[in-house]
Order: sequence, then structure tokens, then C-alpha cells
Amino acid sequence: MKINHILMTTILSLSLVTGATMAVAPGTSAAQIIVAQSPTETPPTLAPFTATPGAKGSLLIEAEPGSRVVLKTKGAKARAVKTNRAGLVRVKSLRPGVKYTFTTKIAGSTKRITAIPESQVVAAHTFRVLTTEIPGQLQLS
Repeated sequence: MKINHILMTTILSLSLVTGATMAVAPGTSAAQIIVAQSPTETPPTLAPFTATPGAKGSLLIEAEPGSRVVLKTKGAKARAVKTNRAGLVRVKSLRPGVKYTFTTKIAGSTKRITAIPESQVVAAHTFRVLTTEIPGQLQLS
């Protein structure tokens, strides 16, 4: 008890002389040391699941290699296709202008995308892709 009283008197005297205020918390330290830490793991990257128009009435599907992709459209029977080792499969004989829904499983969860095959695929003229100040955003013109 006498030591605490001497310590408080010293701190009070010091603060009166310097004009500063000080706070002391018992049992704490200014610098903390890490004693244990779990390793940081990078989350696994999921394979992309995309449908890109190719030739007239066809779509190029990209998914996990060897995965089963089911495609459906209104008024037609659903059909399944399997991707190759590169994760690609070209689906032909699709009706241009009709919306198709593609479904596959990625990392145990069902992923769904929609795509519309083109009736005519032509090269782009005066097409520009510009970066913006916002990361991950592009400006198309």
C-alpha cells in the first residue's frame, strides 16, 4: 500500500511540474507481443462460369474441367453437356435470340447463368475498353 502511495505521489508531482496528465493502468504494457497466431490462408479461387457467343447459334461455356452443365430454355427439353480438360464446351444448334439458363455445381453450390446466342457474330468496329478511377470498373465505348 505504501509503494502505491509513493508511486501516485511521484506521478502527481511529475504531472504538476511538467503540466502533463498521465494515466497508469496496473498490469498493462505499452508494447504487446504476439505469442501465437493462426496461419493466414488464401481462400480458394472458384473456376469461372461463363457463356460466350461464338458462331451463329452457339455458345462457348467455361466451367470447372470435367463438370456437368445443364442447359434449359422455355419450351424445350433440358440437356446436359460435359466440359473438357480445359473446362470448355461448345454448345451448338441453339436458337438465336432465345434466352438459355445454364446450371452447374462449383465447390458444392449450384451456380446459374443465363445467355442468349447471337443470330450473327461480327467483328467489333471502333470498340474501346478504357480503365476508370474505380478499381475493377471499365468504360466501354
